[in-house]
Amino acid sequence: MKIEFDLYDEHIMPNHLFEELKKDLEDYRNNEIPKNKELAGNIKKEFQIVKIKKEIVNYLETCAKDFYVKDNKVDDNYLKLKLKSLWTNKQEKYEFNPLHKHGDDVSFVCWVKIPYDLNKELELNNCKNSLSKSNSLFEFVFSTFLGEIQSHQLKIDKSWEGTCIFFNSKLQHQVYPFYTSDDYRISVSGNFVAIKKEKNKKTSFNYQ
Repeated sequence: MKIEFDLYDEHIMPNHLFEELKKDLEDYRNNEIPKNKELAGNIKKEFQIVKIKKEIVNYLETCAKDFYVKDNKVDDNYLKLKLKSLWTNKQEKYEFNPLHKHGDDVSFVCWVKIPYDLNKELELNNCKNSLSKSNSLFEFVFSTFLGEIQSHQLKIDKSWEGTCIFFNSKLQHQVYPFYTSDDYRISVSGNFVAIKKEKNKKTSFNYQ
């Protein structure tokens, strides 16, 4: 069945921002605050990001606003999308993110490191003959106007490093486990709130 609406916007982060993001993630100060109790992931290493370049935040907020305006069909002259929360997942093999949704208005995921070969994942014995090969995939789950439950899978491989997707925070999604690498699959995620420009508040992030 054809998807009847745009589930997400896809953006490739400019290379200089992506390199800065990777540097920020390597900063030990961004690995001090576990965020597991606030997240659905069955993942040991989930950390709040408390320090990030302002230029990166500006880029993410612009992309989030573009999606929100299109998704809600509203006038963008009176809106601003403000980054409310930000975290990183360092997913090991066998770990997964169960079906869940976020709070707020717009969410995003940016893939920083994909350690496996997707073709090898999908040809493992547990799924190679399956009607729905799912090893390592990112999946949206939603209902149609007829009430049918549908899914849309993203085949995330190494070519997705530096790619960000923006979607409605209430949209259910999940991440299946991978099996063929002992390295981390690293992603950055966050939530945005839509606010009127005259009600902008100071951010809680420490810009550099």
